[in-house]
Amino acid sequence: MVSLSKSPEKNPVHKLLSKWPLLRQIATGADGTGVEAMSNKTRGLRAHIHDT
Repeated sequence: MVSLSKSPEKNPVHKLLSKWPLLRQIATGADGTGVEAMSNKTRGLRAHIHDT
């Protein structure tokens, strides 16, 4: 059973749910066109000609 007395950052359920872009969008009240709508994979994308 998951303890709800932990801070949200340490709660494993919170960690799992915070990875989902839709839930981040709902939680922040954002319009879904920014970082909150991006998955980890999307945030890691770079331009094909990106300088290294």
